[in-house]
Amino acid sequence: MVHARGYFEKAVDNDKFRSEYVLKQTQRLYAMELNVKERGVNFKILKRYRQIYALPVLNGIETKLSSISSTCGYDIFFLCFK
Repeated sequence: MVHARGYFEKAVDNDKFRSEYVLKQTQRLYAMELNVKERGVNFKILKRYRQIYALPVLNGIETKLSSISSTCGYDIFFLCFK
């Protein structure tokens, strides 16, 4: 996530609206991870937590990136931000 996030941070100057959406969603994921790890849960609970709370966020990001890709006409989403 950190590597991909860097591309969106660079893209803010070119497409602020779409880049910030992904950055905000990424921040939500980081906050979720921190919350659950601070509780010291075991892997089984962590996995279930991710399925319930993080997966919908990831699916939303995927949907957004797919729409960006189809709008730009490229198969690779980040070409939209060049």
